[in-house]
Amino acid sequence: MAARLYATAPVFRDTLDEASAALGPLRGRTLVHWCTDPGVDPAELGRTEITQPLLVAFGVALARQLGAWGVVPDAVVGHSVGELTAACAAGLLPLSDTVRFAAARGRAIAGLTERGAMAAVLGADDAVEALIAASGGTLAVAARNAPGRLVLSGTVRAVEDAVAELTARGMAARGLRVSHGFHSPLMEPAAEAVHNAARDLPRGTGRIPLLSTLTADWTSAPDAAHWREHALRPVLFGEAARRLAQDGYDTFVEMGPGTDLSAALRTATADLPGAPTAVLSALPAGHREDGSGRAGLLRTVARLWTLGVAVDHAALTSTGRRVPLPTYPFRRRTYRPGPDAARLLHRVTWTPVPLTPPAGTAPVTLVTGPDAEAVRELSARLAERGVPMTHAGTTSAHTVVHLPRRAAEGTDGSAALTDFRHTVRQFDRAGARRLLVLTEDAHRTGADGEARPRPEQALLTGIALAFPQETEGTRLVCADLSSHDTREQRLDAVLAEVRANGGDIHVTAWRRGTRLLRGVEPLPATAVPDGDGPLPADGVYLITGGTGGLGAALARDLAGRGRPTLVLTGRSAQPPAGLLAELTEFGADAHYRQADVTDERQLDALFAEAPAPDVVFHAAGVVLPGSLRGTGPQDTSRSLAAKAHGTPLLARALDHHGHRPKLCVAFSSVASVLPGAAGALGDYAAANAFLDAFAAAERAAGRRWLALNFGPVARTGLAAAVGDGSLLRAGGVPLAPAEALRALRAACAVDTAHLIIADLTGVDSRLPVSTPARTDIKVSAGAQVPAGPAEVRAPVTRAMPANPAMPATPAMPGTPATPATPAMPVLPGPDPSDDSLPPAVPGAHTPDVARDWDLPELLKDPS
Repeated sequence: MAARLYATAPVFRDTLDEASAALGPLRGRTLVHWCTDPGVDPAELGRTEITQPLLVAFGVALARQLGAWGVVPDAVVGHSVGELTAACAAGLLPLSDTVRFAAARGRAIAGLTERGAMAAVLGADDAVEALIAASGGTLAVAARNAPGRLVLSGTVRAVEDAVAELTARGMAARGLRVSHGFHSPLMEPAAEAVHNAARDLPRGTGRIPLLSTLTADWTSAPDAAHWREHALRPVLFGEAARRLAQDGYDTFVEMGPGTDLSAALRTATADLPGAPTAVLSALPAGHREDGSGRAGLLRTVARLWTLGVAVDHAALTSTGRRVPLPTYPFRRRTYRPGPDAARLLHRVTWTPVPLTPPAGTAPVTLVTGPDAEAVRELSARLAERGVPMTHAGTTSAHTVVHLPRRAAEGTDGSAALTDFRHTVRQFDRAGARRLLVLTEDAHRTGADGEARPRPEQALLTGIALAFPQETEGTRLVCADLSSHDTREQRLDAVLAEVRANGGDIHVTAWRRGTRLLRGVEPLPATAVPDGDGPLPADGVYLITGGTGGLGAALARDLAGRGRPTLVLTGRSAQPPAGLLAELTEFGADAHYRQADVTDERQLDALFAEAPAPDVVFHAAGVVLPGSLRGTGPQDTSRSLAAKAHGTPLLARALDHHGHRPKLCVAFSSVASVLPGAAGALGDYAAANAFLDAFAAAERAAGRRWLALNFGPVARTGLAAAVGDGSLLRAGGVPLAPAEALRALRAACAVDTAHLIIADLTGVDSRLPVSTPARTDIKVSAGAQVPAGPAEVRAPVTRAMPANPAMPATPAMPGTPATPATPAMPVLPGPDPSDDSLPPAVPGAHTPDVARDWDLPELLKDPS
């Protein structure tokens, strides 16, 4: 269970050794052996007299290891036996006495009480209470984890009957793998023995506040009577979580390998104005790359640090080897071989990947969106086809479907992102595990007879890519439907995606019954012509956002390759000092114009006096990091302004003044394409996804637009705003500006609407590379899919020990809460009435293409 941590985390190892020595052997094995030996019989490990002290020792060891790295909680809370872990972590109990009491507690329960059962229930509390009232004392509530999330405890027969009855009523209920009916009257025969054992516990003053789940209140000196009642009465975890949130605690860490308590905490606090902004698992279940060892724990510490939590850097680096610094200054020269420009170019692919309808029960599904009538209709259609449906405000959904607003209600990008954030809040309240985002005609896949892309729909794909990173333990699918498909084809596509249950992050498109999966592959070298294409040495170039970052680097590059005319624009009254002189010295005819691309009048004035451009580079934009749950409407509007609002205005102004550039290049980002690159950058990813679709739409209308998704470029753009390190794994190795510009020149010669410029060496993009040929998908109404394993999301952190009885996979106890220092300001949810961003009406300047999109009308036959 903890072999890797024991081998690689010294404080964890020392704590486990201390607990093991204090307790002595349990059924012939020490605690260390029980915790680290992979050959341990799971049935023996599940004995409560072994599990209880083991969980306490594990949780305290985990808390001490985090503390050694500087992560010290502001408060602790424990679930069931996890309250012992919390009391020890708070300094109220010594470790040796705590594990001995946990063992005595386990022996008393194992030896003095009859065997029982427990079940987790998702649904209406009143229905459960009615069953308990009619049980004649054989059933009790063992835990109130959140509204609609209860745990039942009682005799084996009573619990089995309750599960059958609740399931028949359409509620989610499942038995837990436990040996006894904990926290119920069945514990009464052991109560006196527990009380007597607790009398020997010393009572310390404590260093950290403890919130008890026995009373949902703060406690400073739990006595023997407290621990007696603790064994008999229900765990009030939901009330305790709400109390913590109301008292200002906003960052939580679940001290164990799972995320079950994280889900309960989010659900319990979802309706509070001060709901937690970050909930992490110390050791996320199923994490790849040694997630259960020191590396997994360090990843959690790293995420806490990005949120502003103080860590002890000296302790984290104490095992490193000191090396002397050079005695001369570095000259910022790169000597590693640079990749060929063509090798940095990648393209988006759409590959047929069928969904095999699996057997089993379809997942409980919630449809949400701004159009209540359309939500009801789609819910009814899915229910007719055998999908168990639930309603908004529920606390028991597995899959949440986001149905965007219809076109007639407005295409303002900020409104679409506000709608999505409302769905995220519904997802949190429902304790869901999978998000399905529906769009229509958002992508150009190359399928025959395809509609022109609608950039306002692509916004949703972009912002959704941030969701899995900020919501730990969840799955995301963005499914794009086609307005040219029949009603049945579109409904079949939605049904197939709802029933599917695989993968972490998928962007799919359905075209004529075929499911296409978005991927990325290197652009073949044969597709890149020689030369710089439509970039003449003496051409006229307009560069919006041309005074900083990659825009200024591009201006210098063009100036150094000929005698071009350069028109740079920006919102400032004056360009950076010396920039125009530098460009002129290179030989360029350089000009600066103050022009905000979101202001039609300023664009009109710009084109009235500037020469007609041969090539336009649209590099304007801002990077405003912010989480899905913490970003307000003003920041959203600022993030979208230059790209989602300004790009159509720029294109319209070019048309209005009769300019026909040879090429218009939009500077986009890999954040809108690569999974893992959009965390805390949802609005930015959305704005760039808009650019990608806009360029494809313009190409389809006969205008040469090209969107270039740049990976991190050193000291410019996104890399400068959020740091190279945050993009290394997801966005590729940071490029030197010169490398990026060489690739840009090569890309401009390629006849396409969309390319990626990035060094993706070693990047796990989680995108397909090759799959079988086209496969038509037919989904029958009877096809069903299992609801899938219990998973939970979390953006990011405070602390709670777990109860071994509650989750299907036992979660470890312990709960150090980390300091309440948010990485970003905690803002109220977006105001749906906000209209701070003027309507962009994307694509409206291209009247030759009809704009008849209406996704909620997928329930009607488009013919």
